[in-house]
Amino acid sequence: MRDFKTGDGEIPDYIMNCICLCFAEHDEYKGHKFKDIVTEICRSESVNFSSGDSRLLLRSKVSMLTFASRSKVPIKRLKFSDVVEKVTDKALVLQDDVWLGILETLEAIEMDRWDQKLIDKDYEDLIKFILNCKHVNAACLLFPSPPKDVTDDKILKALQSRNISVEWTIGANVIHTLDVHTGKWPMEFRLHSRNSNKPSATQAVKDIDLDTSLSIQSLVNKEGGILEIPGTGVRLEIPFGAIEQECLIQMRIIPVSFRSFQEESKSSFTSNSTVVVELLPDNLKLHQLAKLTLPHCLQLKKTGERKAMVYSSHHAKGSKPMWRPKPNVLYQLNDTNCVIWIESFSWETCEIDGTIVEFKQIQVYAACNLNPLSKIIPIHVGFYPKLPGERPNNLQILEEITFLFRKEGNLPLKIIFKRVQPKSWNYTEEENVKTIPYLNVAAPVVCRRSFFFEKVGEETCFLVFEAAQEDPVELIVDFKHIYLQDISSSSLSGIPVPSQSADVPHSKKRRFNESTAAVTSTDSMPSFSQEVPTVSNVQRQNTMIPEYHSNPSMVPQESTGYISLGEFSSITAKRCETFPTDKS
Repeated sequence: MRDFKTGDGEIPDYIMNCICLCFAEHDEYKGHKFKDIVTEICRSESVNFSSGDSRLLLRSKVSMLTFASRSKVPIKRLKFSDVVEKVTDKALVLQDDVWLGILETLEAIEMDRWDQKLIDKDYEDLIKFILNCKHVNAACLLFPSPPKDVTDDKILKALQSRNISVEWTIGANVIHTLDVHTGKWPMEFRLHSRNSNKPSATQAVKDIDLDTSLSIQSLVNKEGGILEIPGTGVRLEIPFGAIEQECLIQMRIIPVSFRSFQEESKSSFTSNSTVVVELLPDNLKLHQLAKLTLPHCLQLKKTGERKAMVYSSHHAKGSKPMWRPKPNVLYQLNDTNCVIWIESFSWETCEIDGTIVEFKQIQVYAACNLNPLSKIIPIHVGFYPKLPGERPNNLQILEEITFLFRKEGNLPLKIIFKRVQPKSWNYTEEENVKTIPYLNVAAPVVCRRSFFFEKVGEETCFLVFEAAQEDPVELIVDFKHIYLQDISSSSLSGIPVPSQSADVPHSKKRRFNESTAAVTSTDSMPSFSQEVPTVSNVQRQNTMIPEYHSNPSMVPQESTGYISLGEFSSITAKRCETFPTDKS
């Protein structure tokens, strides 16, 4: 088994799948050699069940795990990704009607299902199933809607006696942890970790190696200076005389996994619509006001008073931010950013008054989980806020398009599968329209919807999706005929498959009011050669703003383009009338 392991000592999924298939074919007595192999597999980081697994592979894994449980082999962790279709207190019903019964040696379980196929009864029985697996000590459940309270006293007492940790994760960072004494699910924000049997862990921000593209540092003296994180719109201008002695100034964007915000903002359309920035050294006092520019992803109305509320947090390293409003701070809210004058360093963010917002920009993406042994391929279509630091790093995103999500009407985001062209893949489901609720996008709670395809040919094909509230925008995925072969060979050779994308404007023509789409450049902020701004030329505030980047001028108007993504995959958005037709 050592020959099959990767550098970190883990068995790759494709090797594990092959072993499971061989295991299922060997019906006679399974002796010590089989047990040794099963022990190696079960002590790996996780045994994974995926929606892309064939029925044979699912049955093979069930057979192997049942053998492990009966042989008293500890099973470190099972992970189920969009594959559980029903739950009872005695079994998990997987796709293709494959049943997995109680495993007495199972230690931890992780399950996600994003299409809302499971119902409340399934969630209730899932807790009972976990309890019936006598050695489970941790469960991490990733579902799209908030959990309901546990009211059964017997279940709560059993959870207490076993000291089982149960966590319910929504999106990237919203975690509800079951209080086994009250049955409530208090909410908090933590970095999700999969490196131990505890479902998640709170890690100090200082211990996290953040993407260097989201941070910058510079030595600044009494002459002042400018720090700007390239490509993000985040900028700090320190004037002459603000700092007495030379000092190392650091600025970084805090990704969503590391931050918390006001509870009352969670359901707001404008919450999390601007970035959160950390300025170091913490609590540094300035003798002159510095100017901090934060981008947002909102389209603001042209009429009416523009209001925002700035928030700051001075908190110990590694602890949760304690956001406090700064109602008297000077700021100016522009079309694509908010400029704030600050007198000391801390974490900084702001929230825009929702009454002046028409829409916000999100990125709608297509991603894929590939299994070389399966012809059933899931394509995941989801969204994330269009802001620096918000792109999910746990998915192989094929490509993405910018979508203007409107506030008016509280309409959901519809993901529509249109067609395959030519038909080298078959769509395996009856439903071709899947919905992401308005509140999920407004809050936002990042989620996705899965579409399943069976590969039946070898030629290049296009998968055509649409994202829509009212006017649809096309998302066209172009798969080369060598796609699966290259993925498989890369996996077998131990070469990681790159996640390729192109952050360029897309060419789908979108109809909307020109007055809404127009962007006027606002650059009326006072420079440092002028006097410190006063209330007469910069607005004082009494509302709030969150976390994104918005530039409606980037929304394409009328070009046709094709985006190459290398030999694996590519995607483009085109006008419907120029899309290639099937000559056959």
